[in-house]
Amino acid sequence: MARGSTLNLQIKKLIILKYLSGIKQATIAKQLNLSRSVICKAIKLFRLRKSLVSPPKTGRPRKTTPRIDRKIKTLALKNPCTTAVDIKAQLKENTGLCVVHRNNQVVQTNFVSLISHFNTLTANWDEDTHLRN
Repeated sequence: MARGSTLNLQIKKLIILKYLSGIKQATIAKQLNLSRSVICKAIKLFRLRKSLVSPPKTGRPRKTTPRIDRKIKTLALKNPCTTAVDIKAQLKENTGLCVVHRNNQVVQTNFVSLISHFNTLTANWDEDTHLRN
């Protein structure tokens, strides 16, 4: 994963031309106000690929568009207790898009069900303790 911005094609050409004309990497770095490691990497990649053009980026293609991402966010903000399953169903109904579900229900929904379960347990426990006395 890249940490910084990539060099544009003109700067790469300039680095390679200066290097091929016999100028040292440290001198090129000072002239272009870049670090020596950037210069070294550009030269190394040029030797490896025999080209200045960067290879195409790889990665998984997007399933949703930025517009659908905004729709998901709007649905989640409109009702904070909405689960991922509910949002998925609404999206499929509105847009016909089937988004993969990851079992990530909203924490608040789980918390509410946990509190209601706890309340029933304590209510039963109180009834049991009153019966014993």
